[in-house]
Amino acid sequence: MSTADLNGTNYQAAGVIEHWTRDWELGETWLRCRHCVGFQPFAQAAGGESFTAHTPECPGISRGEHFPLHTLRAALAALGPVKP
Repeated sequence: MSTADLNGTNYQAAGVIEHWTRDWELGETWLRCRHCVGFQPFAQAAGGESFTAHTPECPGISRGEHFPLHTLRAALAALGPVKP
């Protein structure tokens, strides 16, 4: 892989998405923490509410990601078209 690939927008966005999926699971209408199984409906997340469903001992709390759905949306928006 070239340096240009490593610094490319798609490569960076893919890294963010890969990291995101280690902590979060998407359902049809919900978002769930993979560590503590805390749950938030999309309507709340899309409405600007922070994710507050972690259990007190969840390692996700220390990561400080309060708006995980917005993080995913920004990473997906950064992806450019794929060239075959």
